[in-house]
Amino acid sequence: MLRPPNLAATGTACVLLLLTLLGLSAGLTNGFKHWTFEDRRRQQASEAQLQAPAPFLIRTSNGQALRLFDQPNAVYLVDFIYTRCETICQALGAEYFQMQEALRSEPTSRVKLVSLSFDGLHDGQAELAAYGRRHRADAALWTVAAPTGAAASTQLLQQLGVVAVPDGFGGFVHNGAIHLIDGSGQVRQIFDYTDWQAALSAAQQLPRP
Repeated sequence: MLRPPNLAATGTACVLLLLTLLGLSAGLTNGFKHWTFEDRRRQQASEAQLQAPAPFLIRTSNGQALRLFDQPNAVYLVDFIYTRCETICQALGAEYFQMQEALRSEPTSRVKLVSLSFDGLHDGQAELAAYGRRHRADAALWTVAAPTGAAASTQLLQQLGVVAVPDGFGGFVHNGAIHLIDGSGQVRQIFDYTDWQAALSAAQQLPRP
């Protein structure tokens, strides 16, 4: 003979499951204030919780080894790209060109534009140089480069919370953002790539250490 279901026990289990899910959601969304990973990352930046490895070694499109985040008075506007990308990375290139041209009127500016490729398998010196030429990057104002190795690239992406995952078609799904980073490697703010004017203004106004 089948016993009727224990509705009280089932109800209690459902309530406990719901409370567990609510607790987990609250933790992951910072008290339900942020419902996307990018929202959470930007909140972390505003609370000084994102720190790049400093100093950080890169290799530029002209083959030069260069250190980032080792100049206390410098301010960096950094984006993450891969040169085969024909969508957001090209849009970022157009925005960076506009920032570059805006900086021409400030020859003593401490703002440095940096585009970093996370696709070390495909983006060598030639590919980085081609991306720079495509967007008329002036090396004096805008550095197109890549980390010196896969391990360094992974560390930087992880510490800044940058997502770059294969899309199944040979490309990547990744964050399309401009990172305002001070001379010690601390991320101060993160901007949508369309907000380049706000990003540049914030970089120019960042107080000196």
